[in-house]
Amino acid sequence: MLQKSPSYLQFLAVSKKTMKILVSMPKTLREESHTQGLRNMSPGPTELIILLIMAIFLFGAKRIPELARNLGRAKGEFHAGIADVTSPSPAEIDMDRGGVSDDVANENE
Repeated sequence: MLQKSPSYLQFLAVSKKTMKILVSMPKTLREESHTQGLRNMSPGPTELIILLIMAIFLFGAKRIPELARNLGRAKGEFHAGIADVTSPSPAEIDMDRGGVSDDVANENE
């Protein structure tokens, strides 16, 4: 038999009170109370400046342009790889035609 601890019972009592409060609120306030914390999570200008200063201290002013350049190259290689995967290869195009190459398909026409 499962025995409910006092802390679990207190949690249930608090959650029931919270549910009563939430149900009694108008719908707009309920939705706003859940999304308000998410709006405050985006970094502001002060946080971005602090992160920039920390990056300069960690990597040094000379290495930051090099890191940004390497990040750009990696992004370019990633997009090229995605383009290779999404575009069909000549072998796939031949297989779609039943294994007939482009030259043979033109001769038959």
